[in-house]
Amino acid sequence: MRRLLRAIYDGRGYVPLPSPPTSTASSFKFTPRYLRDMSPYVPFALISALMRLGHKYKLKDIVDDAAQHLEDYFTTDFGTWLQYCNGDTGTTFDFSDDEGADIFEAVNLARLTHKFSILPLALYKCCQYDLAEFVFGIEREASGDVVYLGQDDVERCVRARERLLRESCQMAQTIGSATSSPHCEAPHVCPRQLESLHKTSTSMLAGLINTDALSGFREQLGMVTGFVQWMELCYECWEGLAFQHELKQRETWGSSWIYWIWRTRI
Repeated sequence: MRRLLRAIYDGRGYVPLPSPPTSTASSFKFTPRYLRDMSPYVPFALISALMRLGHKYKLKDIVDDAAQHLEDYFTTDFGTWLQYCNGDTGTTFDFSDDEGADIFEAVNLARLTHKFSILPLALYKCCQYDLAEFVFGIEREASGDVVYLGQDDVERCVRARERLLRESCQMAQTIGSATSSPHCEAPHVCPRQLESLHKTSTSMLAGLINTDALSGFREQLGMVTGFVQWMELCYECWEGLAFQHELKQRETWGSSWIYWIWRTRI
């Protein structure tokens, strides 16, 4: 088994498998334990290979065990997703140097194996790449292989990017509508700083809008968090502003989730 997985990990184009298929199933019986032993350093290429081989030979347990690593990361829980964004938790696998190609491949794997819970966040991650990459695919530098999205998923991502930009605009505007906290610790400072922050953020609104509308506060509005006005807010006002932003994100996550699930089951 280790020789087989090593061949997959090394990227060999041809991996000899035992015959008949029942022998193949026997070869994979130690895979779950092997993956657990490797975590959190399981290469994405290994997960991909196991899901495809498991699907080909109708080995559901192999598909499920490998897919679990992707399902944990491409989560359906917003709180868990924010932990990934903030670095409070890590993946149980490693993306390759060609992460974009891996993201595209994750969508294709979810389609192939009917692991639909992976699709919403995987497609969201796809939306962070250029339109040209949707059309022409993403090349893996080491092998030269190009990973493409299916045509239907390309169309979904193109439409979703427009929607995410609109949602991002609304989230950025939470700064412009923020008021001092009822528990403000610096009532002579924070209202003035918030007013200045409103003006500054409004003047640079175009630079705050992006497709990464569901990332953490600092990831999405990083420029704002570097302003003096932001840093001079008291903790209560800072927390209140960040909380309003997260509320809007949760609203977007919830509405987007219904939309994505409906669309991705086509």
